[in-house]
Amino acid sequence: MERLIDREPPEVRALLRKNLHLEEQRPDAPALSSDALVENYARTLRTHQDPAARISAIEALRSLGSDSFRELLLDAVATDPSPEVRRLSLSVLSAEVTDDRVSGAFEQALRDPSLEVKVEAAAGLGQTGNPAFNRALLWCLAAGDPQLDETAVAGLARINRDGVTLFMDELMGHSEEKIMRGGARVMGEIGDPRAAGLLRTWLGSRDKELRAASARALGAIGTIEAKEALIGVLGDTSEQVRLAATRALGRMPGSDTLDALFGMCRDPSLRIRLELARVVGQSRTVGVVELAETLCADPEEGVRVEALLSLLMLRDLEASGRFLQILKDQPASVQRALREIPHSHPVLGVLRESAASDSRPAMRVAALRALHRLGQRPLELLYSSFDDPAPEVRAAAVEAAAELRHEPAIAEELERLLRDVDKRVRDAVRRVKMSVIGSGGA
Repeated sequence: MERLIDREPPEVRALLRKNLHLEEQRPDAPALSSDALVENYARTLRTHQDPAARISAIEALRSLGSDSFRELLLDAVATDPSPEVRRLSLSVLSAEVTDDRVSGAFEQALRDPSLEVKVEAAAGLGQTGNPAFNRALLWCLAAGDPQLDETAVAGLARINRDGVTLFMDELMGHSEEKIMRGGARVMGEIGDPRAAGLLRTWLGSRDKELRAASARALGAIGTIEAKEALIGVLGDTSEQVRLAATRALGRMPGSDTLDALFGMCRDPSLRIRLELARVVGQSRTVGVVELAETLCADPEEGVRVEALLSLLMLRDLEASGRFLQILKDQPASVQRALREIPHSHPVLGVLRESAASDSRPAMRVAALRALHRLGQRPLELLYSSFDDPAPEVRAAAVEAAAELRHEPAIAEELERLLRDVDKRVRDAVRRVKMSVIGSGGA
């Protein structure tokens, strides 16, 4: 028995020894039989007043693999006063959830007063892949709790991934808006184009949250039909719906998409224009640079900051050049906001990667200059760029290191580059040493 208990974590071992009085057992006492152990653990699970002891008993019974274990757990799910014991019992039983009695206990647990128990039950039913549990999980969507809703959506998507048509038929029998919203999310998770027709119908609902959920799902589906439907709701009266459509269309290629997004530059909602400025950086549609430039003229500085960063996210030489040109005409407050972006911002990773490994020397130069204008001076990148095979990159690295010229290691590198074979590099070093370099050498 000691060997069995020693397999458990320290806190479980301590509880088992305490609850089974093993600390009082003599070393020469006869070992308890497996049946006796099961009976001890079962008695603890049924009668012990400490929930921690009952939890320890469940863990021990699981290790023993007792034939009566399932019955004990089913009883615990139905009757134990501790939510954590009921939740753990469901977790252990989830391996057998395809059994009718076990799945019935899971369905019943969806009405448990504890949210944690309901979430565990929904997660277990979602693992079955059985559409018979659609109704029970759809009931979870009606409950309106975000955590339970999230678990039910994931389970329904898993169950109905290969049967979206039947799932839609089942949804058509529901008129409750919370269930339809969750159903839209499920269809977005699945991403089956066959769902586009129903989602398009829901875009005409009076419920703005259902319209927004349907727009997000259509964005995940991404077909031509989905795109047409999303363009059609860019003028929706709800900011929430327009935001969802803008975000979805930003990931979709095509000149029609671009034309529609140009119209959103005049949207009265600052929140939508900010989102539009961000999604520009994710687009690969030809002409998106012009859209970013339009947003760079927005009356709100926050929109301009996001649009300028999106130009850099495009990894495009023309876009990087436009960033440097447009930035010159921006007020000090915009330039300061750009220098204060967090170090975790993805644009910095994009620029470092471009500066270090882009095959185009001009792109490496543009990335170094953009980093400089953003107030970033990554020393390791500067040192490697000092040895770049392209002289224009070496010169750009020298200019980017201007503010660091008094650092001993940088000063030593500049002295070395003053003897560079290329005149452009030597001239850049002289400008830095004379402190007459401009604001980044655009």
